[in-house]
Amino acid sequence: MPLSNEYHPGGPLKQDLTVHYDTIICNYLSSAHYGTGDYQAPADWQKFYGPWYVYINKGSEQQVLADAQKVAQVKKAEWPCQWVRDTMYPTQRGAVTGTLQLGQKPASKAQVILAAPGYDIIHDRSGYVFSAETDAQGHFTVPAVRPGEYTLQAYMQGGSVTDTFVSQPFMVGDKGADLRTLQWQAPAQQVLWQIGTADHRANEFVYGGAERNYIWMTKVPENLTYIVGKSKADKDWYYAQTKPGDWNIDFQLTAAQQAKGGELQVALAGYSTGMGKKFKNAHAELLLNGQKLQDIQFENDQTVYRCGTSSGTYHLVKVPLSAAQLKAGENKLTIHNQGASLLYDTILMVQKK
Repeated sequence: MPLSNEYHPGGPLKQDLTVHYDTIICNYLSSAHYGTGDYQAPADWQKFYGPWYVYINKGSEQQVLADAQKVAQVKKAEWPCQWVRDTMYPTQRGAVTGTLQLGQKPASKAQVILAAPGYDIIHDRSGYVFSAETDAQGHFTVPAVRPGEYTLQAYMQGGSVTDTFVSQPFMVGDKGADLRTLQWQAPAQQVLWQIGTADHRANEFVYGGAERNYIWMTKVPENLTYIVGKSKADKDWYYAQTKPGDWNIDFQLTAAQQAKGGELQVALAGYSTGMGKKFKNAHAELLLNGQKLQDIQFENDQTVYRCGTSSGTYHLVKVPLSAAQLKAGENKLTIHNQGASLLYDTILMVQKK
């Protein structure tokens, strides 16, 4: 039983090749899959992993599972283990608490992540990462945080805010820290249309969050048309665009909306290409009404072809749209794929208020 995830790299959405259909238990301390990449450890690098609790019970399948879950909750509450004696394992710790405010409202159900200042949560694995979720009032409690210097990162798990909040650095002592109220400036924008929800995951789309299987990437269509106001994200948009072709989004604008212009936001829960030289230039193109806006191309995080259906490395593309690029009436946004695999979080068009 892993009593804490603080020593695992990648943050709360980190996945790896550890999910099996049979009775294999993998305890990955580190890996290079799902966007993490290789890590070149410096000569003097040290890190403390564990301890883990090994528990063996017996009974029916339902009994052993329920019993193990109950024991795990008890053991997790005992973290950090007071019997460990090592200078790299501080047993005197406290909670980091605070309230995250998004504009004039609480940042409800946001994901909060603590790491060292400048720490790349996806790619770095030299240090420790802690996480929690805010409640309905924006309050959060991150328990048993190692003393040290941190920044807090946060993103919403629903809605239309695609940005990430990053706090100023702060110190955590052996009794924790109270960050009081953290103010996240809400984007002054009006959503004209949106597909999906901003949560860094693809779970709301067709096959999103499905059990790992290579079949899902083969079942998505090469081409599709999504009609805003008619189509449904959970029926007509797929978790990932994996094949060469065009995915179109048809949307309507009034004359007043067209004259104001706007911004297109494409949030990706992951981005993959195939393996080998032939995929070196794999990318996707964004086109609006037949005119190219820009390319989408990122480092291969391997998520899609490793059967990931939920999340990998998050990317956010923002494209300003002028009135001249838009039409009063029907508009067509095209995502023209040329060898990439785009794992979708959300796509939306906004205007400044």
